[in-house]
Amino acid sequence: MLKQLLVAVSAWSAVSAFALTPVGTVIFSDSFDAYTLGENRTVLGNGWRITSGSLNVIGEGGFDPWPGNGRYLDLRGTTGSPVTLSRTFEIDTAGFYAITWDFAGSPRGNHAAVRFSTGPAFGTDGTFTLVNIPSNMPFQDYGSLSTGLREAGSFELTITTPSVINGIPTDASALIDDVAVRLAAVPVPEPATWALLLCGLGAVAAFGRGAHRRASMSASSDTPAPRKGATAEAGTPMFEPSRRSSRDS
Repeated sequence: MLKQLLVAVSAWSAVSAFALTPVGTVIFSDSFDAYTLGENRTVLGNGWRITSGSLNVIGEGGFDPWPGNGRYLDLRGTTGSPVTLSRTFEIDTAGFYAITWDFAGSPRGNHAAVRFSTGPAFGTDGTFTLVNIPSNMPFQDYGSLSTGLREAGSFELTITTPSVINGIPTDASALIDDVAVRLAAVPVPEPATWALLLCGLGAVAAFGRGAHRRASMSASSDTPAPRKGATAEAGTPMFEPSRRSSRDS
């Protein structure tokens, strides 16, 4: 019976893993407003890692080509030195996650490019590249990149500035702001998972019935002897009225 109980627990864990976090929950957001202004930054904070190149934190209080957006990132701290910016996200719920961000053109050129990647997701390549971002493009929302996890774990978001797109060198990078990650959808458990859960729950119910039966049998051993004149069929406990002899009617 212990084995069946373990099956039930495992099945329930498999199903509940799909719904630990409500759909629509934002698990991460960064407006970059609290970051210190600076050029050619190689350290950023808040879990972000700059593994190559450098970037600028610009905006309010400093060089601010698009006022009213607080502070934001210029992804190429030094022209000709592409940056690689990444962050790992720990996930407790299997599902599809949407990565959104705002972007704008850089005043340093008209052939800006930025690439967002999360690696393979459910067998597909989670990569999106924006190219030819004009310098006069103000900040706007964008978020078409998604990634999926079959089980709780982690995924890594990588943001890069390609130095060449379609054989043409890039002359500037995009500006980004308001990066966020939210749970967009939760997959429906497969039929085999539901079958495992039902099997486990059945085992739990059977265990409960067996425990009740054993408790009833234990109670019968404490039943007082019948009063004089009371009769019952051989082998029939007096506390089971449905099986009393017709002579007791």
